[in-house]
Amino acid sequence: MISTADHVLNSNAASDRGAASPATPGTSHEDTACALARLLTDHRCDNPVVLDIGAVSDVADYFVIATVRSSTHLAGVYGHLMQYCKERGIEPLAGSKRVPNNPWLLVDLGAVVVHLMERETREFYELEKLWFNGRLVFGQPDDDRI
Repeated sequence: MISTADHVLNSNAASDRGAASPATPGTSHEDTACALARLLTDHRCDNPVVLDIGAVSDVADYFVIATVRSSTHLAGVYGHLMQYCKERGIEPLAGSKRVPNNPWLLVDLGAVVVHLMERETREFYELEKLWFNGRLVFGQPDDDRI
């Protein structure tokens, strides 16, 4: 949930997800999610996808899912993601912190949740299959996983 008034993702995202404006005037949460997926592509993440899950979930409106190549890659991508958010006034919600040696990093931006996962973790949890009722907005499905 992105609020232009305070430049912070709305901490009450679950209760008023549809009421806030996106981070940058003239953009939507979908635009933000796709911009984040492009950022992940630029930083060599594999198979980034954006799923619109708003119609089937109260958790978020969009999931951005991408595969990182190693824990070092994950740390670097996380730094770029945090810098991108900071430059745009997007503040991750409280639980979005990097835990060393964890193969899955979740960054909760309210309406948009970013999942950065090492390959084995992404293949094990298969979030695209779990959220199969979501609409693919960005990326190409990996037929081996979906």
